[in-house]
Amino acid sequence: MVMSKNLFMDKRAIMWKFFIAVLVLVISLAVILLLYYGIDWSSNSDKKICHQSIVLRSSVTLGDLPTQEIVPLNCKTEKICLNRGDKCSEFGFEEKIRREKISSNEDKAKEDVLELFANELYDCHDTVGRGLLQFMPKTWSSNSYCLMCSRIALDEESKELVKEITYLELYAYMKNKKVDGVSLLERTYGIKRLDDMEEALNVALEINNKKTNTQLESIEDFKIDLTQENAIVVQMSPDNVWKKYTAGTLGAVGGGALVVGGIVAAPFSLGSSLSLTAVGIGVVAGGATGGVIYSSNFAEDDSRYVYPTVYPYTIESLRGLECSSFETAP
Repeated sequence: MVMSKNLFMDKRAIMWKFFIAVLVLVISLAVILLLYYGIDWSSNSDKKICHQSIVLRSSVTLGDLPTQEIVPLNCKTEKICLNRGDKCSEFGFEEKIRREKISSNEDKAKEDVLELFANELYDCHDTVGRGLLQFMPKTWSSNSYCLMCSRIALDEESKELVKEITYLELYAYMKNKKVDGVSLLERTYGIKRLDDMEEALNVALEINNKKTNTQLESIEDFKIDLTQENAIVVQMSPDNVWKKYTAGTLGAVGGGALVVGGIVAAPFSLGSSLSLTAVGIGVVAGGATGGVIYSSNFAEDDSRYVYPTVYPYTIESLRGLECSSFETAP
């Protein structure tokens, strides 16, 4: 009799736990739907819509329930073509392409390119919440979680004018261009001085030459190759992924990687083989073109925010990022 009573009580407790779990789930879904349909998704700005969905996903947290997975990101990868003529065949038969005219003057054309990349890096950083919003799903733990903000290509005529830009040129442009009195360099990376970015490039150069098969002579060798299509990608890296990356690689240069204004700098170059940098970001070594990526601790957990970075839009380079998801459209 006592055993039957205890068994009844156990079943009753289980039923109550199940009922409470279902109730919480239903309420959670109701809150999510209320918030979701309360947002104006009819905006003409894809970036604004994307930002709203990121704000919604980052704000919906109810206990241990994976509510962030229920909230989809409404983000699209913008295709941008810098062109001199009327045609832009670089994106094939894609219909929605943003076309930007480029000057026929070589110096002005380079400035046009620098302006576009600088603006797109900042816009991507701003759209995803400037490193303050967690857009990675709550239960994500496999690899880095990536969003592709934009793809940028030049038409054939433009490539004849500007074949490449260096990261130093890009940072100098961002330092000089101000919005409401604040430089794009500071708005994007939180760094005020160009000297700090030069220092980051010099340390990245040293790391690159020690950790990869690609030997670079100077920081001017960190370049963006404009003869091929490029993509701007932003990432969140889970704590366990970050620790896996950094295991056994710290201290490669002077006890670790450079920290400037709270961000960590590391190099990447593109080629054939995968290795690891001193700060735990994949480096694909073997190519002549490379750059620097920056990351910082995410405030609310142990994940890392990897700032928007320019990568060649190739299978090889995107595979080298080891992203398990590009939630935005290709």
